[in-house]
Amino acid sequence: MRRRLRALRALSPRDAGLLVEAWIALLGADVGLRLWGLRRVQAWAAAGCLTRPRLGEDGAWDRIKSVQRWVGAAAHRHLLPMTCLRRGLATQWLLGRRGIRTELRFGVRRDAGRLAAHAWLEYRGMPVGEAEAVEERFALLVAQGESRTGAAP
Repeated sequence: MRRRLRALRALSPRDAGLLVEAWIALLGADVGLRLWGLRRVQAWAAAGCLTRPRLGEDGAWDRIKSVQRWVGAAAHRHLLPMTCLRRGLATQWLLGRRGIRTELRFGVRRDAGRLAAHAWLEYRGMPVGEAEAVEERFALLVAQGESRTGAAP
């Protein structure tokens, strides 16, 4: 515990703030899913986009990587298990607060005879933080009335 506190104190104020914000967003996503369900929590996460100035393409990806890194660190040290869905919702909300709009995607695959599911974010059609081409590993689920890009017809 002391080692963790020392590591937290060694962070810059900006990074420490983002780590705490990520931890709270993860908790909010988890509690929200338990109390209100996916639709309401997903609407909350997607509606987090504030009217901050847009970043250039490189700046947006740098911000995305930073937020995702701290969400991953917070998820690893959380009290509750943080699934890909909870991490995705928290990351989407945090990025939205920074003026970066993302889309939450869902996919499924058969894994040893069982159905496996995964949730991830996309920014401008590109998966965020996925080690491999996620759409090659998972069949993308598209909601009724939604196009591939997430826009309603």
